[in-house]
Amino acid sequence: YELHIKADVALRELLFSMDLPKYVFTNADAKHAAICLRLLGIEDAFQGVFHFENLHELADAAGIDTPEHPAVVCKPSHRAYELVFAKIGVPASEVLFFDDSMRNVKAAQEVGAMTVLVGTSEKKAGADLSMLDLHALPKMLPELIDQPGLIKEVAPGHEHENMIEVGDTC
Repeated sequence: YELHIKADVALRELLFSMDLPKYVFTNADAKHAAICLRLLGIEDAFQGVFHFENLHELADAAGIDTPEHPAVVCKPSHRAYELVFAKIGVPASEVLFFDDSMRNVKAAQEVGAMTVLVGTSEKKAGADLSMLDLHALPKMLPELIDQPGLIKEVAPGHEHENMIEVGDTC
């Protein structure tokens, strides 16, 4: 891992500058997710990490994944997004979802999330916005703020109404 993933101080500063709850949602297992986040230096920048194991715990609790009817619940399954959004306690319409996979972005958009495709600046059908990398986020903020219903005043006690969901890019 260490040969391919290096600490990203600029990304860390960017994440900590954003006064919104942030979550990682990855199809990777817990160990891989933890290693990637640690090597990037951002393991403490998120309120939670949804990975293969705990997503299946959510599916078990919801009665989706049972011994009689085993299921693999992960992105881009609509049910996977619904489980994660329910767990963090917000409707999809209040989630800003970033991912480098077009199929994951498209699925998140289909369930109602605002989506950003990472890895290209070219606008793609199925993504609300596109950006070359997460470092471009400060430049994109005016465009994000102009999206209907995404940014709004939050009354005390309703701080979780605007969420940022970061898909896996490692």
